[in-house]
Amino acid sequence: MARDVTSDRPPVVVDTALVMKWLLPEELSNRAQALLEAAIRSDRPLVAAPAVPVEVAGIIHDRTRREEITVAEADAAVELLDRLGLETAAPAGLVPEAIAFCRDAGIKGLPGTQAIVLARILNAELWTADQKLFRHAAIAPWMHWLGDFESF
Repeated sequence: MARDVTSDRPPVVVDTALVMKWLLPEELSNRAQALLEAAIRSDRPLVAAPAVPVEVAGIIHDRTRREEITVAEADAAVELLDRLGLETAAPAGLVPEAIAFCRDAGIKGLPGTQAIVLARILNAELWTADQKLFRHAAIAPWMHWLGDFESF
């Protein structure tokens, strides 16, 4: 779903690692659930970079293939992903800015960097559960660690 950047409520940008914690029980899933509930209560849209749903589906598929989760668990996770109402946004310049940010910050992974840049473009907070990505928080003060979430 395309993001309506004219919304009254500031969005909350989330990354693949955080979304996975909504779908399957993992460390910090309780914090992810609290963030989700707080976003719903405060009517703040949840927004992700365009690749996030595909990345999440790929992780679920891989975990099913490796028999870390059952097919029923995978199907339930994919159904929940669909029901979350997670919006995706690809504002003009997202990819070139993400590539430049990767280069300037010495970050290897473009998908996580898209989340950082998306949050900057939308003037939003980014909440992440990706420890490697969070190491770059000093250069992206709008990025927050899921383990620190208490409320908005």
